[in-house]
Amino acid sequence: MHFVDPVGVKILKLLISDYEGCGITVFLAAVNDDVWRIFEATEFVDKHSDKIYLTVLDAVTAARQSEYYPDYEVMTHM
Repeated sequence: MHFVDPVGVKILKLLISDYEGCGITVFLAAVNDDVWRIFEATEFVDKHSDKIYLTVLDAVTAARQSEYYPDYEVMTHM
């Protein structure tokens, strides 16, 4: 993700909530500095910091080692 505005963050929050309602966890990786600043300003980081990772590999590794996917193979799309 290269750009997001506060409205986009609201939509992302809704998307994450909708997916969680279906039992799907959304992980974010490789968030650039500009997007990170918007995430901080909109308090997105406060609520979802446990799902934000520096790299895709970090996110996949965390998902495989966490309660999010205890018995399932993690699939990624890059």
